[in-house]
Amino acid sequence: MCVEICLIPKKFLCVFSLKCGAYAVGIWMSCFMFMVAITVLVESINYCWDFPGLRWYCIDTTFFLSAVVTVIDSIYLMLVNLCLIWGIYKDKVRILLCWLALTTFGLVHVFVIMVTAPSLLHYGFTGPNHFIWIVCLIIAVVAIVMGIYSLLVVYAYYLELKQLKTEGTNETR
Repeated sequence: MCVEICLIPKKFLCVFSLKCGAYAVGIWMSCFMFMVAITVLVESINYCWDFPGLRWYCIDTTFFLSAVVTVIDSIYLMLVNLCLIWGIYKDKVRILLCWLALTTFGLVHVFVIMVTAPSLLHYGFTGPNHFIWIVCLIIAVVAIVMGIYSLLVVYAYYLELKQLKTEGTNETR
């Protein structure tokens, strides 16, 4: 109960309605996933194209395969966020709940990678590169905080919509 009282926002950015905030989250995350997919695709093609002798070998590398998986994952998450926008438009409580579950899983996945991978990421970073590693870590923490706030906004809208649906069914009886 304290979670609902203390952490759940009443308004999006203290000004806008929760529905507007949920729309903003869906649009922002859809655009972000689209940009991630395009960026990873372009970077992997540029990486393979920079080494003419390795063009055919590059398809077999782990880098290229992980880039393809990242592109597919980003497109999938973009579609999930487009479903969130559709669910908000149609006032579908179950769509919001599914989005919350999938996005929470993705956020936990990113957090686990961020906690377990610093030793791997820190390997080889010395001198000025250490500063770059710290900046990347700060950006990752900010992104996770933004993701948590996005989850809380959509969860608050889910609770509001669920309450409106139950009040609507109680009034018709």
